[in-house]
Amino acid sequence: MPAAPLLAALLALATVAGQAAPPPSTPHAPAPGDPRAAAPAPARASRILHLRVIGDLETGAMAAAIAAELERAPRERFTSVVLELEFERARPDLVWTVGQAVRASRVPVIGFIHAGRGGGVGAGALAIGVLAHSCHVAPRTVIRHSPVDELRWLAPAGTNWERTGRELSGALWLALKDRSADPALAAVLASPAGAAWAGSPDDSLPWRIAVGAAPPSGRWEQVAFETEAGFERLELSAETAAALGVARVDTATVAQVIAATAPPPSGRATRTVAGDLEASRQRTERHIRLARDAVARAEAALDIRARARGRAVTTALYHEGAREATGALDAADAALKDAEDVGVERPEVLRHPPVSRETGTRKVVPPVVAAIAEVRKEIDRLRTRAREHAAR
Repeated sequence: MPAAPLLAALLALATVAGQAAPPPSTPHAPAPGDPRAAAPAPARASRILHLRVIGDLETGAMAAAIAAELERAPRERFTSVVLELEFERARPDLVWTVGQAVRASRVPVIGFIHAGRGGGVGAGALAIGVLAHSCHVAPRTVIRHSPVDELRWLAPAGTNWERTGRELSGALWLALKDRSADPALAAVLASPAGAAWAGSPDDSLPWRIAVGAAPPSGRWEQVAFETEAGFERLELSAETAAALGVARVDTATVAQVIAATAPPPSGRATRTVAGDLEASRQRTERHIRLARDAVARAEAALDIRARARGRAVTTALYHEGAREATGALDAADAALKDAEDVGVERPEVLRHPPVSRETGTRKVVPPVVAAIAEVRKEIDRLRTRAREHAAR
């Protein structure tokens, strides 16, 4: 090839090689008239945890279990939690413990409140519902409260009730304000004091709370009462709670609450947190009975004359009785330790209502503690006798 054409060909190749490669092809956005432009992005899969709370809110372990489930929910890919509450009695400190866990939850918590076996539900349940992302109350449910429902005697000694009430009331005040409901309901739910009324001076205005005497005009119903005994009683219907803007009353079951969530759930799991204080008391009493039975066996083993049955009383009989008694007393010790271990797990079993705690100026020891101390004293007495028999 002549030199001039060869040079021209090489220059042409260099020019082509130096050109930028075209960008990779990308899909074009749908044109405004294209039907694909209106199609929404696929919704994120929704998984709901239905967390049932059964029994009175009376132990720290129960509140801790609820809080743990709420804390674990996002790690287990749940997108929301339906918290079903039906308890009638609750310690205020535990209501606040659960309320803080509800507020801190990284997934929305939907409260569902309905009547328990007694036909009502406690104000503490509604307080937790108010602190939740949203709250449903089954129709015709009655929310009730009186001081005897607070179970304060089950709380640890030195519990700061004033601080608990102040913090719970403050959190409720903020939650009610966020819902555009009357924040005055916070004090009525957390610590009712005197008469309170729910209603409106005019049908065109939202319902609110009035404290003290009944307002002179409008539609009002009393929700907090001062009794002849000098304490306050709360009675609030589900429909009144809805009128006050704190709950929905259009769902009667958990299934309906879940069906009302958006987007519709693609998965669901149900877990239960149940009160076990009564079962723990029964376990403690069973262990104490076993200890008493073992003490009785040790007492019988140390009755050497009965063991002799008319035979001569010998040193061998004393030693034999000492060995049997020691074995029985070891069993009694083990049973008492089991009883005490239940008290470590559920310290509430070692506490007693204040109505029996004091007689005049003399403190009365709670029955479980007194029973354990009584059996322990018998064990110590019989161990001394067993050592005396063994030393013969």
